[in-house]
Parts: sequence; structure tokens; C-alpha cells
Amino acid sequence: MSNVLDRFNRANTNDTGNGALGTADTGQAWTVPAAGWRWGIVDDKAGRPNGPTDQAVAWIDAGESDVLVEATLMGEGGGYIGIIARATDTNNYLLMQCQIGSATYAYTRYGGVFNGLPGAPPPGAPAYGDRVGILTKGLTVSFHRNGVYGPIQNLAGNPPVAHVNATKHGLYMYSAGANRLEDFSVKTPEKTYVGAAWQKHYAKAWDGTTWIRRAVRRYDGANWK
Repeated sequence: MSNVLDRFNRANTNDTGNGALGTADTGQAWTVPAAGWRWGIVDDKAGRPNGPTDQAVAWIDAGESDVLVEATLMGEGGGYIGIIARATDTNNYLLMQCQIGSATYAYTRYGGVFNGLPGAPPPGAPAYGDRVGILTKGLTVSFHRNGVYGPIQNLAGNPPVAHVNATKHGLYMYSAGANRLEDFSVKTPEKTYVGAAWQKHYAKAWDGTTWIRRAVRRYDGANWK
């Protein structure tokens, strides 16, 4: 099992090719499955400033399927951005899609077909600076924005087993331009990244100036405590 943290704090890259996003802070390599999607590092964030309007994804193999995937929405100009979980390829994944200033959408995508989960996302319009997440466990999934979760969704009968066990998680962007994603993480729900190690019980939160220590709830497999 590997947990992932990537703040994208590295040199800007040409937004072409499979290696354009480089390697996460925790050592895992990013995969951009289609070079034409033009992912890259832009001012310490992940983006597609010159990419086409397409359902573009990029992922890291975290080695674990039951995870909490999170990122922070950044940029300007609106459009659709978000995160994916449990990808097997570019046509199969779970998606949290955020339309800035409008609404949040949740989908399963299997065999290239999007199936909406209309009751899944938390209510309200997403904004730049929001922290969003997908929490997966077995045949269930839930979605959060700024720590507020929507109802748990049961995926029984929908995804094939291979998709339930998929360990690739990452970024999504339908529109390019000025949209960005930052502070991407994948972790087992009971562990949080602190400094140079994954620890249970506590995390460090960025208050805009310094890292401060704060208590976090622990997921026991069924409930947050």
C-alpha cells in the first residue's frame, strides 16, 4: 500500500507528454494517458493551460482501492474540474466533477458511459479554494466538499469487480485554460500525512502561513471517530 501527497511545488513543465506532471512528493510517478491532453505543472499547481476541451484525466497508482482521494480547486474563468478514483483506463473511473459557481456532479464511468449519481454530491455551488474528496470502501462511495459529505452511494450491481479493486486515482479537467488543481492526496482513511510520514490520529493543517497541528477523526472501517 502507498499513500500519496503532491503539492506540485516544482518547476513548471512543458504541458506535453506522459512525464509532464513528474513525480509526487511521496515518490509515485504521474501517468498522463494521452499526450494530447497536455497536463503540466503551472506555478506550483497542476493544469492544462493549452489543452483541448476534452474529458482529460491523469492518475497515480496508489496500490489501494479503498481510499480517500482529495484535491483543492484553483484557477479562474469557470469550467469543469475535479478528481477521479478507481480508474482502470480512460473510460472507466469514478468522477467528482465541479462546475465552478454552479453545481457538483458525481458519476460512475464504465465502458465510456457516464452514469450520474444525482443524490451523491454535497449541495451548494463549488468555488475556487474548495477542498473536494471521494471516499471509497468496497461497493460504497461518498463525496465531500470542504469536509461536508453527501449521502453514501451503493455501487452494487454497477461496476465490475475489476473496477472496484482499481488502484489508480487522480485529476480531471474538462475545460483547460486557467483552471488548476493543487494539494492532491490519496490516503487510507485512517492515516494522514504529517511531515515525512503517514500517521494515525493527527494531521498538520496549513493556515496560510504555517503548518499547525490539529486532531482529526479516524475511520474504523464503518464510522468516523
